Order: sequence, then structure tokens, then C-alpha cells
Amino acid sequence: MTRIKNQNELQLFLESSIGISQFGKNNTKLKSAMALVMDIFDSSYGSERDLESDLGGWLTILTQPVVDEQVGLKQALNGVEVIPEWTDEYTDTDDSNRIWKVSLFVLSADFNVVLVYAVENRQGNY
Repeated sequence: MTRIKNQNELQLFLESSIGISQFGKNNTKLKSAMALVMDIFDSSYGSERDLESDLGGWLTILTQPVVDEQVGLKQALNGVEVIPEWTDEYTDTDDSNRIWKVSLFVLSADFNVVLVYAVENRQGNY
């Protein structure tokens, strides 16, 4: 699991070997969605906010596919059970058997977490 606090960290992650192996060089719609989230967080709460003590939130990228969404999301949110405010789906352009989801979780009035994770597709593959 990787937590990202601002646009600069997102770009560094996407250009890293881990980011490239996870998202490939394509998936531009998914990468654009993540960049938009970071733009909103940065412009609303500042790009140098402390993830542990400041308001705002962060983007969390799960590095392993989620087999059981309820269990995986609960683990990613440190045991908190919440329903996402919204979820967008993106088919992986490098692997059509992988579906990426981007979900917003509002944890308080001014604290949000956006999770990016892969799930099994409709054929049972990941």
C-alpha cells in the first residue's frame, strides 16, 4: 500500500519502477483521474500538508489486487467500515482482465481518502 500526499509524489510514483510495473505506460484515463484528485487536495488543503495531523487527505494505491472488496477496503482504511461516496471504474489498457477502481471515502468533514485498487473482472480473473 502506498500513500501519496501531493501531485509531486504522484508523478514520482508513476515514473518509478513500481508505478510503471503497476500501471504500465498507458492507462492515461486512470492516471488523469489520480492527478485530478491530487490537484483538488493540493489546491484545497495545500501540497505540504502532514498526512497524520493536517486536514485534507491522501491518495492510497493498493499494490495487490483486491479479491474481496469489503475485506480489502476495510484493511486499507485501518479497520474503519465506510461506504464510498463514489467509485469510478477503469479497464486496464495493458491488461483487459484487470479493472481499476478509484473510490472516495469521506472520513470526516475535512478528511478524505481516495483508494486506487485493482479488482477481479467479471470473468473471475484479476
